[in-house]
Amino acid sequence: MKVFIAGGRGRVGSRLEDNLETKDIEVVSGGLEDGIDVISGKGLSEALVGVDTIVNVLNTPRFDAEGAISFFEGAIDNLTVEGERAGVRHHIVLSIVGVGEGDASEIGYYLGKVAQEKAVRSASIPATATTVTC
Repeated sequence: MKVFIAGGRGRVGSRLEDNLETKDIEVVSGGLEDGIDVISGKGLSEALVGVDTIVNVLNTPRFDAEGAISFFEGAIDNLTVEGERAGVRHHIVLSIVGVGEGDASEIGYYLGKVAQEKAVRSASIPATATTVTC
């Protein structure tokens, strides 16, 4: 199995990479430090060659609704387009428990995460939104 971690050099991605590698899973780290820009698409098609699963743990410093939504939806769109071309079979997204409920739905960053979940679930690659409690 070969896994592409979008955001693989970050706090969550680097730990996930270490964990997967101990299980003899081949990992491709997908971050700016790796020459891969998921938002612009630079290096993405090459990075996804032979990948079975995308694990998306990307994050954005944008906390305004417009910026967060644009970032998260744009990343899903690019990962889906290039993932289809590469034959990726599954896309997993890290999200936040209850992100679209109650007062959370008024916070710009959380609106971005809700948009991300909707985008990945409506994309052509089968997906799972895995949630964590903050």
